[in-house]
Amino acid sequence: MAERVIRQIIDDIDKSEIAEGEGERIEFTFRGVAYQLDLSNANVAKLEKVLAHPISTRRQALRPVSKARQALPPKDHHHGAGARQRRRRSATGAPSLCPARSS
Repeated sequence: MAERVIRQIIDDIDKSEIAEGEGERIEFTFRGVAYQLDLSNANVAKLEKVLAHPISTRRQALRPVSKARQALPPKDHHHGAGARQRRRRSATGAPSLCPARSS
């Protein structure tokens, strides 16, 4: 018994077949959700034209940031996560709950 497997890539916008060696898989993140689009060369060019201005005026993220990570406050890199609270307490005269760390 013989079997032939044919792999066809279909453009996600216009549903046309993308010839072998043509087209491109576009990966992007929008509002914390990762997407992939298989596009023909013509539709890649259209997408690039539509996104040219927004891309040129925005900063590029080094990596996608999850919603959970976005909600976290920035870390205090000087003495650990509680350093900011300890400094606030000492500034108001309240006793610190954590002893000072020695180096």
